[in-house]
Amino acid sequence: MDENQQNYRVVPEEEKIYFSIDRDTISTTSKWAKFQAILNIICGAFTCISIIGIPVGIFLILSGMNLLRACEKLGNYLNTNDMGKIAESYVELKGFFKNRGIASIIKICFSIIGILLYIVIFAAAIAAYMGSSGAYSY
Repeated sequence: MDENQQNYRVVPEEEKIYFSIDRDTISTTSKWAKFQAILNIICGAFTCISIIGIPVGIFLILSGMNLLRACEKLGNYLNTNDMGKIAESYVELKGFFKNRGIASIIKICFSIIGILLYIVIFAAAIAAYMGSSGAYSY
């Protein structure tokens, strides 16, 4: 049993959600999502060029791959009308959002560390300038 099949369970009737959406909306959404997925993978690859960017880049690439698989499942649904493909696409979307969330958390942490380092370096530079013999000597 692959990883995606483990996420499926028999859903009681009272927990099922029914909705109506036209095929054109699904098709257009899938195309734009595919574009976004490709951008995520490209941006992730560029981010991985720097050593410090590798943790963020990896999760961007993984999220792009999840989104590409979700688009593939939506395309399969449009070709076969198999509602199971919609469910499979949502499993991939869950992975997309999880990986994007992790990448965002890492970026926020790096930003906070960067701001703190900037403050420390700036304070050290001011202290060094104030402590030098030439500062404020008249």
